Amino acid sequence: MIMLLSIFIFLLIYLSFRLDKQKITLNKKKSKESKYFLWQKDNKAFYLLSSSITFNDQSFSAYSKNGDSIMSFSTDIKVLDSLKMKFQAMNF
Repeated sequence: MIMLLSIFIFLLIYLSFRLDKQKITLNKKKSKESKYFLWQKDNKAFYLLSSSITFNDQSFSAYSKNGDSIMSFSTDIKVLDSLKMKFQAMNF
């Protein structure tokens, strides 16, 4: 009986460690997804680094996904305001 109980406890510990490991990998994936944002302009798509965004009067700029260049985009004021609100909600 004690042997059966010890096997059961061992299985519970093993399964709990596996579940924790899966949660950590899911959290890492979520953080990677929120690290970049997609901007589409003139039938082109750009992945930009969310933490590097800066807003100007009628434009915004951010580092590219590779981090090798700063890209600037001029936009409509309404679109720019909605972007500002989005990033303020995300605390960047």
